[in-house]
Amino acid sequence: MNAKTKNTGLLKNLIVIFILIWAGASVSGAEDVKIELSFADSRIEPGDDAILKVEIENEEDYDISADVEIWAEEYEDDGDDLQLEDKSENIPAGETMEFEYTLNDLSSDWDAYRCASHTIRVEVENEEETITLRISGDDFRISVSPSDPSVSDEIKIIIKDDSGDELDNEEIRIMNLDTDDYITEDTDSDGEFSFTPDEESEFEDSPAGTYEIMVDNKENEIDGHCSTKKTFNVKYTVDKKDIVVVYPELPKVPKVNEQVTIEITTTYDKPARFANVTVSGPKFSKIYQTNSNGLFYFIPESTGNYDIKLTDNRYSAVTKTIAVGEQTPLSISFSPEPPEIGKKLTIIVKADGKAVSGAEVTVTDPAGGKKTETTDSSGEAEFDALKNTGKYEITAKKSDYADTQEERNVYKSLKVTVTDRAAVGDMVKVKVEDSNNDPVRDATVKGENFDLSEKTDSGGEVEFKIIELKDHSISIGKEGFTEVKKEIKVGGELIINLNPEKPQMNKEVIITIHAGNMEAAADIKILSPNGTEENIKESRYAFKPDQVGKYLIFVSKERYEDASLEFDIAYNLIELQYDVADGNLIFKVVTTDGKPVSGAEVGIYATTNEEGIAKLEFDNNYDVLVIKENYETKKGTIEVPGKRDYLKIIMGILILILILVIFILLLRENKKGKTGLKK
Repeated sequence: MNAKTKNTGLLKNLIVIFILIWAGASVSGAEDVKIELSFADSRIEPGDDAILKVEIENEEDYDISADVEIWAEEYEDDGDDLQLEDKSENIPAGETMEFEYTLNDLSSDWDAYRCASHTIRVEVENEEETITLRISGDDFRISVSPSDPSVSDEIKIIIKDDSGDELDNEEIRIMNLDTDDYITEDTDSDGEFSFTPDEESEFEDSPAGTYEIMVDNKENEIDGHCSTKKTFNVKYTVDKKDIVVVYPELPKVPKVNEQVTIEITTTYDKPARFANVTVSGPKFSKIYQTNSNGLFYFIPESTGNYDIKLTDNRYSAVTKTIAVGEQTPLSISFSPEPPEIGKKLTIIVKADGKAVSGAEVTVTDPAGGKKTETTDSSGEAEFDALKNTGKYEITAKKSDYADTQEERNVYKSLKVTVTDRAAVGDMVKVKVEDSNNDPVRDATVKGENFDLSEKTDSGGEVEFKIIELKDHSISIGKEGFTEVKKEIKVGGELIINLNPEKPQMNKEVIITIHAGNMEAAADIKILSPNGTEENIKESRYAFKPDQVGKYLIFVSKERYEDASLEFDIAYNLIELQYDVADGNLIFKVVTTDGKPVSGAEVGIYATTNEEGIAKLEFDNNYDVLVIKENYETKKGTIEVPGKRDYLKIIMGILILILILVIFILLLRENKKGKTGLKK
């Protein structure tokens, strides 16, 4: 390429770039304007002219042709905006001009009788503003009879003005909003119009639905009245008898987990096609739709009453209740439990606790392989030894019973030995073995709620220390084995110590509480023999038993087992000593170790005979009774030598003297008698 050609090409490129820049600049954006909106009257009556004033200021230094668009927002039935105007207005440079638009003249779709607050939007170049127009007036009175019509009813519509006068020759539009089919008719001289939905050609294919009557007032232009709408529902009629269970067939009744098929027809024996139906029962609520034949089905999940309710506005609201009976469920159990690799598996099938024969049992292994056996008269089905570890699916089926299904992860089993109780500070040993009682090495022992992750040694053991006062959860697992979980209750036993071990009356005894191997404060309750109780919270407590009988001590502490202890306080032993001094009988009460006992009551007593009489004889022998609280009751007989003994001796001597005197006198008398005879 020579220099001339090169320069020419460059010039052409520059020219093209300049043209593009100029063209882009010339169409780069809208003109700068300002707009203000106002209505001659922002509140009008139906049918009045709505005059919109649009003031546009041209901010450019040249004349412009401004594009003006006027919209009624969300005016259409479907909510879309309605465009009322689209035109250009010439505005000189720097000038402000006002334009008036009568909305009634802008669009045939604008209804000056549609009463509401309407938002009018004006767009001029790159600016837009909105303003509100309010149309208010009276509504027409629209009555429909019957009030809840069916598709085959003759429906009478009466139109009246706000004063209650019938309007003849008033145009009305009747539309089925579900299908958008409609008819336009005029009222007769009585302000009436009648039609039958399933006989009207426009409606007969789908006569049910929500209907709308509109009186638009455009024809007669009745002063002060708005376009008025009224909706009503036209329904297919269905009675309870028209809702029928067609499966299962009579005399069978619906059962849990079995399909129940319902047929719904109208009173004219036509299928209730594509009708929405709500089925409600125990913990059950679902919505269904009938097919073209008026059929639908559901599967009840529990026994009880189920309501079949038509919830479609095209059909009369009707509810029919059906009862669902119980289907006896099958249950399965395993032997061994849990199932283990390498051992035959027996599955037992029962219903209501009784063996079920002829049940089909299927075992699906982790690889998807299936094997099916039938239970015998004992309800048992036997399977060869399980070979693969993993998840097995077991199902049991039999007609007239509810199926059952279980999933089991089958691995080798672990045997874990560990204490179920421990105290803070204890060392806990976990021993892990397989089903052959051989140690399992490298099994992981994890703390579920505390910090522990250890592997078992060659002896299958792990040891750890309890350092927190809380229950400890551990899991033990190894690949190919079923994980085992164990709970260790931390707290242990409470121990009550007494010092001395055999308490005595009125002598101090010290109660000491140990939790595990540590002295610990606990709730202590001391129950005395007379039923009074003392409550304290200490680790060590001293008291003096002051009652004879059984003492009970109860101790409790959170996370520890309650403990109790009892001991007996015996009566104090006493001895009775006595003496006679200065004519007095003196008693002395002492303990067995010779200490005097104060406050004891000493008395001489006699025991009543069969007649209830007690005779106290004043001789030398006395029955003595010693009484004092918390001391033994002492009874005994004492012999007291006293004055009565001396009196007896004296009386004996006197009697002997008297006898001797009498004897002497008798001798003398005998001698006198002999002398007289001799004379």
